[in-house]
Amino acid sequence: MMTNMLADLFRGAKDRLVGRRSAQRRQAKLGQRRLSMESLEGRELMAVAVLSRSWKEFEFTGPVVVSGNLSGKYGTQPVTGKFSGNLAIAGDMAYAGPSDAVGQGSTTGVVTSSVFGYGNLPTLNLSGTTEPGAMKEVAGKFSAVLPDDPDSPLGVVTLGGTLNTKDFKVSGTINFTLSDTVKGSGKWSGTLAPVDPQPLVVTTTAAWDDAGKPGTVDVTIEAGGSVQKAVNRNVSVANVTMYWGNDAGVKLKKLPDTIPLLWNQAGGSYEVSKLPVPPVQATKLIFVSTYGTTASTFMLDLPARPTIEISNASVTPPATGFGDAVFNVSISGETPFPVTVKYTTANGTAVRGQDFTNRSGTLTFVPGGPLIQQIVIKVKKDTTLANQDFYLQLSSPTWGVLSGTGRGIGSIIDIPPPPPPAT
Repeated sequence: MMTNMLADLFRGAKDRLVGRRSAQRRQAKLGQRRLSMESLEGRELMAVAVLSRSWKEFEFTGPVVVSGNLSGKYGTQPVTGKFSGNLAIAGDMAYAGPSDAVGQGSTTGVVTSSVFGYGNLPTLNLSGTTEPGAMKEVAGKFSAVLPDDPDSPLGVVTLGGTLNTKDFKVSGTINFTLSDTVKGSGKWSGTLAPVDPQPLVVTTTAAWDDAGKPGTVDVTIEAGGSVQKAVNRNVSVANVTMYWGNDAGVKLKKLPDTIPLLWNQAGGSYEVSKLPVPPVQATKLIFVSTYGTTASTFMLDLPARPTIEISNASVTPPATGFGDAVFNVSISGETPFPVTVKYTTANGTAVRGQDFTNRSGTLTFVPGGPLIQQIVIKVKKDTTLANQDFYLQLSSPTWGVLSGTGRGIGSIIDIPPPPPPAT
């Protein structure tokens, strides 16, 4: 009976684990959620929506030390005792997020024990294999359940504790039973380090959204390499910073927000919107991915700046009161950024305040808005009965290029044209 009680737990567990790994090698899982960078960094200028993320699989191995106490009965004989030993744990966990993972693994090792009041027990074999999903980690809380082997009097073995991703140190409790009457409980601790960790490599690409979202940039970040050691869950392992730049790749102005790459993240898909208006010299949106001492750069061409045009206007004012000189101001196409342009009236042969009302201000064309706007200038009939003109001058566009001089001519027709000659 004692021989049966001390039989190996889960014979061939390691072989089963190897076969299951080759058949069930996981792809990184996608975690979908949305967030606004304003909530992370207190920004209001830009918004970065996370469309989806994928996470790495963490393959680990390491030594674990266990020790604890035994108590219970064997038959009618009460027993108390101790156990201790060294185990080797290996496995992998696929993350659905930075702190939520399920996986499988193997535990191999022997535990020596002694029982008072009954005699010394031979070596116990605590080897076993978790089923897929029986090994878990949620927000640093680690747990593993070794399956119950019906051929062994050693019952289910459970491990529970914490996993610190900053150094991959683990510690916690171990519990099991012998023949349903002798309970073993104690502590375990060790290091579950990544297997063959590879350097982090971050690649960022971007394109202007073509799904009817003016001014939105679709960004894709891919993170190659393995889960790295010495990281903190709450601190990004890489950051993508955005700049306005020119054709030579010179950074002209840094944008206020960054896109973080979190612990063991394999990739991410983002929408960047509410971009500020680029500087006049800018022709590129530059993405710089930094991780450790390494940086990579991707440059996205800015769309062509729209042409801003102003029409002429002609009006025959009434004998009394005012007439309307209507100028059309237009941009040549859709714009990803707000287009602002200043305007002001200027004297020609007509005089401000005398022949027409002085006006100045700013027009704004918004992404997805109308491409034509009107400016109305009030004019009145001149007592000299002479045709006159004035100007409406555009200036200082924030995004766009003025057509020609940016000047519209307002014609005040005080003398009607002569009638056509009689036929």
